[in-house]
Amino acid sequence: MLLSDEKASHLSHLILDHLKKPANARLQADEPVVLREIKRVLAAELKVEQEVEAAVRRRLASYARPLAEGSAEWETLYRKTGASPEAGGAPGGAAGPEPAAGKPDDVVDAEYTVKH
Repeated sequence: MLLSDEKASHLSHLILDHLKKPANARLQADEPVVLREIKRVLAAELKVEQEVEAAVRRRLASYARPLAEGSAEWETLYRKTGASPEAGGAPGGAAGPEPAAGKPDDVVDAEYTVKH
């Protein structure tokens, strides 16, 4: 799924607003920096989702007996192969993407501190 810049910006602001809600929380970076990072993470996750979907579609297309896209059988195999959240992730049981080199896996948490 592709997001327009306006939608990505809107989602980034919603996420940032949610992160700032706890009274005992504060950001360790300026809001524009956090917003850019949230947008980057959203884009990266959407890219992974597209790659997983493409891999699942290739796998389904490789079956000896062609499947009609949208049929009950195709939908069931699509979910079981791993392109949907209910199926538990990437095809073949992969755990998901590796974090980008030099970037922590929990980037948003790196910009968010809770006072104890």
